[in-house]
Amino acid sequence: MTTAWRERAQRGLALGAMNQYETVADALFEIIDNPMDYRFGRKLTVNVSVQKEHDLVVVEDSGGEGMDDEGIDDWLNWGSGHPHQSRDIGRYHYGGKAATGFLANHIRITARRANTRTVWVFEDREWATREEWANYEKRTQDTRELPIHLRNLPADTGFVRIELRDLHKTRRYRLDDLRFRLSNVYRRLIIGGEISIALNGAPVQPLALPESSSFSAVEICERLQNRRRLRGRVWRLNRDEALQSKYIKGGVRTLFNGRLITEGEYFGYYAEGKGLLNSLVGEIELDWCKPVPTKTAWIKDSEEWYEVEESMKSALQPIIRAFREAAERNPVSREEKKRCNQVHRQLNQALRLIRASDGSRGEMDDQIASKSVEEAGRKAASPREDGADDEQAENHGRAGTRGPTKNPSPPPEDAVGALRRLVDRLEKSGGFPPIRPDSLFDKSLRSGRGIENGTEVIVVNTIHSMYTDLEGDASYIAETAILEMLRPEEENETLHASEYYGQALQLLNAWYKVVGDET
Repeated sequence: MTTAWRERAQRGLALGAMNQYETVADALFEIIDNPMDYRFGRKLTVNVSVQKEHDLVVVEDSGGEGMDDEGIDDWLNWGSGHPHQSRDIGRYHYGGKAATGFLANHIRITARRANTRTVWVFEDREWATREEWANYEKRTQDTRELPIHLRNLPADTGFVRIELRDLHKTRRYRLDDLRFRLSNVYRRLIIGGEISIALNGAPVQPLALPESSSFSAVEICERLQNRRRLRGRVWRLNRDEALQSKYIKGGVRTLFNGRLITEGEYFGYYAEGKGLLNSLVGEIELDWCKPVPTKTAWIKDSEEWYEVEESMKSALQPIIRAFREAAERNPVSREEKKRCNQVHRQLNQALRLIRASDGSRGEMDDQIASKSVEEAGRKAASPREDGADDEQAENHGRAGTRGPTKNPSPPPEDAVGALRRLVDRLEKSGGFPPIRPDSLFDKSLRSGRGIENGTEVIVVNTIHSMYTDLEGDASYIAETAILEMLRPEEENETLHASEYYGQALQLLNAWYKVVGDET
């Protein structure tokens, strides 16, 4: 019988840590973060190569400290190792190891520490499946066997090359999504020249968050009780110039030493409706707060976060007030609300009509196509002033169409199956969300999402030029709501152009059928 208890650990603890990531991108970020704390003022270069068809992923960094035999020994020490400072993004001593195991079973590390000549090699073919701890014989590699770009690096430049093979087959590598997320997470560091990243040989550009000229940016500089300075900036996004605006989240972005941790923070202003604030963007540095190990959130049940939250509520108050005042200058009439409610009811009836049909371009589409715009309730365009046609054409290309022509084109056949899936999804979630006319404080936005009494709503922007030109007629509202619902729900979700076009036409055609039956 023992006289004391002692802590013990099995390698199952390591295997469990390997499954804490939500996506491939999150795991790759963890590997990229590893050398961030060892730059010592030097610029870091990171190359990521994803060749799933060849069962190979490579993450390579140069310009940092690199690793020697002691560094690899330190890296293999789960939960301990080289002491980290409070400003280091790595502090738990297991993130990079766990991330490689999330991606693959076979790992090979080739490394050299800055200002040394010896190249060290670590390899394990059962990294993510081995159930017992292992010992490894130290190995070196002849410099001449290195890839030529590493061989030609100056002697004072350290590097680490991580090769991953025997990739987990169920992981999904979405390269477009990965490139966007790299540009998003490391945006400030890329802009500041502290790091450069390439994906499959092509440089990753920092995510552009262009400012709208209709709102003066606000600098944040709040002194906290812990003597820290809360610094940052808030501005209004010009979504016309944002190339990937549908993936950009509104709200404040929180950073740790320039690295994005969270986005979409509103610090208690949820009652305003996030969709109505989706053009508000900001960035604040929180390098004294603690991120969770996966670096996808903060430890919010803490004094540090509570103080940040209270300070940001105060800092955002005048900005939110300005948004409110802008909305009050564009009141919505009872008739506009009634029209939106009517379109909402008709769209849900259109869903039931599609469900009841045979899903083909048959009798239902023929009936719809035979109806004129006027029969379906389309408001005729009013005469325009000189030059207005050019402006309308520009808006047409940027924000969408006014609606179908007199005889709407039938959707392509490859969209029918996708439409069925869309109908299933909408019906499971209760059909089309309610539609509300309101100002989105940005004339370039046609629509958005909002929160009303805890329920998601579609917001039709009443200050968009097409809404005002058409006086918010029903067909414009229907088309706008349909296009908003067809937007992918997740960052990594994509919708083929033919599917998008086909689903929009099919839903709009069904709506015209419902309107025609009511008149």
